[in-house]
Amino acid sequence: MHDESKQDHDQIDMQIEHLLVLRLAGEQEGRTREFIYAELRDIDCDALDDAIERLERAGVLLVRGERLQQSPALERIDRLDLIGV
Repeated sequence: MHDESKQDHDQIDMQIEHLLVLRLAGEQEGRTREFIYAELRDIDCDALDDAIERLERAGVLLVRGERLQQSPALERIDRLDLIGV
C-alpha cells in the first residue's frame, strides 16, 4: 500500500512538471512565479515550488529571482517540435 501511495505521488509530481514545461516552453521572456501560481491555481504553491526546484536542478528551467525561464536545452527541444500536448 505504501508503494502505491509513493507511485501516485510520483505520478502527480511528474504531471505538475509536465504542466510547468508546457507553460514555459516557447516563452522567450519566461513567466513570473505569481503568473504560474495564478495560471495553475488548482495546484498547491508548495507543490509547484517543489516541481520548479526539481526542473531547475535537472537543467530544464532557469530561475532568475521570481522569473522562470526555459533553459537553452528546453528551448532547443521546443524548436525541434519534440514537446507535444
